Amino acid sequence: MDKLNIFTGLSGFFVEKNFFCAELCSTIQDEIKLAPKQLTKIFQDNYNSVVDEETRKSHIAEILEPTRCLVKSRLDALKQKLEAHFQMVLTDYDEPSFLLYKQGDFFAPHKDRNTEENEPDIVKRRKVSVVIFLNNQKQTPTDNAYCGGALTFYGLMRDSRAANYGFPLSGQTGLLVAFPSDIIHEVQPVTWGERYTIVTWFLE
Repeated sequence: MDKLNIFTGLSGFFVEKNFFCAELCSTIQDEIKLAPKQLTKIFQDNYNSVVDEETRKSHIAEILEPTRCLVKSRLDALKQKLEAHFQMVLTDYDEPSFLLYKQGDFFAPHKDRNTEENEPDIVKRRKVSVVIFLNNQKQTPTDNAYCGGALTFYGLMRDSRAANYGFPLSGQTGLLVAFPSDIIHEVQPVTWGERYTIVTWFLE
């Protein structure tokens, strides 16, 4: 059984293989490598975002506008599919983030959507999270791949005894996965190589 069927079948995720072709993934990877980068931040409250390497460690790249526009045109075309799949109306999406996880980088378990009073409006409005993988995850070191770094989901089973059981999704070049933004998930530490992804959030 294809492991992706777990997410499309049991979990109702939206999964599309080869959303980006391998050539485009390679081109964007190269741009991320050369682009200026800074450490990613997390929202502290409605007014501030901070670097917290105990919770999240990765880098966000400043991508050139032509590449950003190309990615956004593909996301524009995706919106209707997501609305049909998740049976909800989506108004827009947040600016895509082009991310690099180096060896040792990670993102601790979290939700992308939080409706607490002190959260920024943009976080409260998140409905569907989207991740696009630009390279492969492998069990052993391989060129243009990474080890570790699995996107892992929690609480997918209704049985409360399995609440802490994580379902890892292995990255594949060009793979897109979309899921409800209130699902707990993490990026496990990268153990070898570099992990390249694009992430965004469709909004209510």
